[in-house]
Amino acid sequence: MQVRRYQQIDRAAVRTIAADSADAGRPVEHIFPDRELFIDLITRYYTDFEPGSAWVAVVGDRVVGYLTGCLHPSHRARVMALRIAPAAIPRVMCSARVLCYVFRNLPTWTRSLFRRGPDWPKPVAHLHINVLDGHRGANAGGELMAAFLEQARTAGMKSIRVSTRDDNLKACRFFDKHGFVAVDKKPLFRSATVACARIYAKYL
Repeated sequence: MQVRRYQQIDRAAVRTIAADSADAGRPVEHIFPDRELFIDLITRYYTDFEPGSAWVAVVGDRVVGYLTGCLHPSHRARVMALRIAPAAIPRVMCSARVLCYVFRNLPTWTRSLFRRGPDWPKPVAHLHINVLDGHRGANAGGELMAAFLEQARTAGMKSIRVSTRDDNLKACRFFDKHGFVAVDKKPLFRSATVACARIYAKYL
């Protein structure tokens, strides 16, 4: 197993891993009705607009895990608002299932957007990390995290935030192990089984 910087040839693999394990290891279809739209919303900025902050774990020529990071949050906000969200709107409007899902969850997302969260030491980085089952025991996640933490320190970041589902106990233990501290919770989406996200911080 080797950890290296993300390359554009890894894009399809990263998107597949993200979709196939989005629901705490289960495929995204368990929580969201449009696979491609979901993947665009959670990975496209990182793979297409800030690829230099992404890392992959590979075994042979197969990508088995990834970490997508953000060292430029204001740039991400602009790209999401001007490029990614507008491209998503027609796809939402053309799917009755997605439109229903959005309207059902809109009050929860709106409350989350405008609530005041923790004060972060700035500048603040954030990350998403995912490793396929069967490869977590090889410390792929730990090596991906170490690579990005070093990159963030070198870039002068003062803190890193990350969120995970509150019921994803394996992920919670992973962040605890790597020095992240749970600092907040926020609504995630309307669901009987997934009520909130746990917010973690690591101070550099």
